[in-house]
Amino acid sequence: MKPSSLLPWLCIGILSSACGCIMGQSDAQTAPKTADAPATTPTKVAVPKEEKRVRQDWQDKMTSLMENQGAGYADGWGLFSEGGWSDNGQVIVLATTDRSLVKVFTAGPGKKSFDVERALTKAELEKVLTVTKDTQKLEDIDIEMMDGLIYEFVHAVRGANGKASVVDRTYIKNPGSKDMPEHQKLIDAFQELRKK
Repeated sequence: MKPSSLLPWLCIGILSSACGCIMGQSDAQTAPKTADAPATTPTKVAVPKEEKRVRQDWQDKMTSLMENQGAGYADGWGLFSEGGWSDNGQVIVLATTDRSLVKVFTAGPGKKSFDVERALTKAELEKVLTVTKDTQKLEDIDIEMMDGLIYEFVHAVRGANGKASVVDRTYIKNPGSKDMPEHQKLIDAFQELRKK
């Protein structure tokens, strides 16, 4: 056998060994349940482990916009993404308490700054509010995969002290082996805002 014919297999072996990845599912597929919760009722972990933050740099941009803009944004919703080769863009929606000012800030895949900053239409805002209404009930999904997109939905509110704090997070790492219709609705609604 020629040495050159072994090269593809050698590369696969090295890559698999170096990243410690295993294709398929792991036993850590969803957020853990608390001891006092019934076994049939999933309990969402409000904040996944720190090392599982998705694009913390963009999450910091969202809270910074909430804290530093003179508009007085009270709510911020963001869908953040990352992946092995590229991300799927970033989407941030900010709104004042009375919803008189609502803006969306978007960045395309691989971008380091916003491509678009625009006002949301009433219909777009209604859709955002609808898909984010019950996110507290969504489980985190954490399935091992070799490569693919990872998302994190974040909802932050601005307190009386002017500081923004996260009140809800949903971590989504799914290679496609788990049905997630509600998670997908959330992803699709935010991605639609980026593509307009």
